[in-house]
Amino acid sequence: DRSVHRIAGTEAKHISEARREELGGQYTEAERETRLEGIPQLGSGPVFPLELLPGMIKTFNPDTIP
Repeated sequence: DRSVHRIAGTEAKHISEARREELGGQYTEAERETRLEGIPQLGSGPVFPLELLPGMIKTFNPDTIP
């Protein structure tokens, strides 16, 4: 059996409302519904544009962990 689960941005409790608004400003109008509301769109290309990756990737220095 298969099922489709759609999660809206408001259901992602680890993302604050302020961050959600910040992210919304970074996406094009065409991407906003897909990225923030989970509404599927047809198209081609990467799911996340490569130019957004540097701002989305969090890194840390493992030597700083006690």
